[in-house]
Formats: sequence, structure tokens, C-alpha cells
Amino acid sequence: MSENNTESSPPVATPSVASPPEAIPVETNKLTIQNPDNIGYINRDFNENVPAINRFETIIDNQLKIEIYNRARMVKIISIIDMFFIVLQLAISIALNNMNWIVFLFFPLCYAGYYGAKNYNHNCIIGYCCYLFIMSILYLTMVFAYANFFYLIIFILEAYILIFTLRLSKLLTQVDHDIIESLQNGWSPDQGLVVLYYY
Repeated sequence: MSENNTESSPPVATPSVASPPEAIPVETNKLTIQNPDNIGYINRDFNENVPAINRFETIIDNQLKIEIYNRARMVKIISIIDMFFIVLQLAISIALNNMNWIVFLFFPLCYAGYYGAKNYNHNCIIGYCCYLFIMSILYLTMVFAYANFFYLIIFILEAYILIFTLRLSKLLTQVDHDIIESLQNGWSPDQGLVVLYYY
């Protein structure tokens, strides 16, 4: 009976131990950020730092260029309108033979605004801001002198344009010279992007 038990029992498999495949060393260059300004390689033979491509800085520069470009465009249009009204005032004062032609003395300041907006010149923009400030004070005086609602609306409009132009002047002083030079060389937004800034 013991012989039958040995014959009927299945054979027991002995486990064989498989060895892992042999690892082949491969040399690779893995990027690591050593510091925020530079990107280096983990390779002892390569010690030279590679300058980082800072996408955020590029995006900020493009946003500043777009804002300056569009603000300068608006200031250029507004200064042309101011010059037109000054010339019209001169023609009317000559026709009526009155002293309103004295407003024509502000024409160079309006032209400075046009020139400054076209060439991104901070000093010329400041000259145009002086004109806007004088006109705002003049219209505010006329509001109190004549108690006229129309002069109040013109005063608010002049003050708004003054603030808008001052923001352009401030941007021109804050950005790098490279951005100003790029704008002066004819840079324009992609696909004619126009952004209107209300303040």
C-alpha cells in the first residue's frame, strides 16, 4: 500500500532561482535646477552653465510692450485731435478778429505729445502732460466761473486723458531701454492685437 501512495503522488517541482539581467550603464545628461538663474547638467565633464530660458520674463516684456504700444497709439490720436481743435480755434479767432488765437501757443505742446507717442520719448510726453494739466485747470476754473455743466464734462474728459497719458509716461520710465528701443524700431503686437486701456 505504501508503494501505491508513492506511485500516485505527483512529482514535486524544485524552484529554480533566476538571476536578474545584467544592468548596462548608460551615460545621460539630466537637467537639474542649480539656482533660479542657471540650468546646469549632471555631468562632471561639463561644467559650463547654460543660461535659463525664462518664459515668464519674456511674457512680461511682451505684455509691457503691448501696453506701451497701445497707450502710445491712443495718445497719438488724442494729440492729433487736440492739434486739430487748436488750429480750428486759431482760424475762428482770426475770422472773428478776437484774442482766442492765444490758445495756439499750446500747439507745440500738443505736437510734443504726438512726437513723444510716435517715438516713445518720455520728455515729449511730459510736455503734453503739462498741456493737459493746464487745460484741466482752465476748464475747472470755467466750471466755477460759469456754473456750466458742459465745462464740467470737458474737465472730466481732460483729467481722464491726463491720467491716461501720465500712465504712459510712467511706463516709459520703468521699462528697460531694450524694450523702448524695440518699440522705436517698429515692434508691433502679433496679428495687429489692439488692447484698449480705460485707466
